[in-house]
Formats: sequence, structure tokens, C-alpha cells
Amino acid sequence: LPSDGKDRLLRTDRELLEQAYLRYPTPGYKNVTHIGCKINQPQFHDRPAFFAELTRWPALKVILVTRNILESLRSFAQARQSGQWLKFSSDAARPPRVRLSIADCEAYFKAADDFHTRIEHSFTASQLLVVEYESLLHEPAACLGKVWHFLGAPAIELSDRAVLQRQE
Repeated sequence: LPSDGKDRLLRTDRELLEQAYLRYPTPGYKNVTHIGCKINQPQFHDRPAFFAELTRWPALKVILVTRNILESLRSFAQARQSGQWLKFSSDAARPPRVRLSIADCEAYFKAADDFHTRIEHSFTASQLLVVEYESLLHEPAACLGKVWHFLGAPAIELSDRAVLQRQE
């Protein structure tokens, strides 16, 4: 496999998974116990067979983070409009107002619902943990306790340095 990250898009779906999960981390990383990634529904448009490859991946654990879909769309629209995709808790600037059309809302709701349904029907109960984004914000210790248990990983102590919010 090529080692240059720029040509990773030329790799097959299987080669990408092997690169991410079998060849990383390198043996020098002794403290790494789990590897993960974030995948959004639009990513499967460019690589439609990738999802099927994921469902066949041995010992895969899936954490589906659900969010208030209208709030997600509002945040996404604000991020796209402002160009600001991350927001720190110390940033007091108000995001721009946005207008959402009924058609855009319906399309976004349907896409999100279809994606969540696809995830829920593609993995067994032992492979899938559903986490509500709002619960993660308001009860982070309890939510993360469930995540550590689900992954079979030791709990990591939380720090209260800053809260980083995605604008989408």
C-alpha cells in the first residue's frame, strides 16, 4: 500500500480499513487500546460500498451519536454561512441567524432518519451503542461511562478545561 496520505483515496475500501485499523497505531504506541473514526452519511456517496465493507469488519463497535435533527440542521446552516465549524465555550459571539426552508428541513430529516435506520439495522445490539448528543453535553460522565463499558476500555478522567462545540 502507498504510504503517502494524499493517495489514500486511490485505495480500495478494504485497504482503507486495514490502513486505519490494522496498521495503526504502529507498535511503538503502547498506550493505544482502541482506534475510532467519525463517519457521516454524506461520506458514503463518494464510496457507496464502504458501508457494506464496514458491516463486515470483525469486532467493529459502532457508537451512533444522535442529535436533535432540527438543531443539527440549524447549526450546520450557521457553520456553512459563517465558515466557523467549531466554537469554544469562551467565544461569546452569537452565530448568524439562518432561515431554513420546509423543503430543506424535510430533506435533512429524511436523510438523517434513513441513515440512523440503516445503522441500526446493519449492526447487532452487541456492536451498537446509541448516544444522544444532548445527554453527552449535559451528563458527560454518565454517557462516557457507558461508552467505556461498551468498548471494554478503562475509564479516563474528564478535564473541565474547555467545551468545544461543533457548529454542524
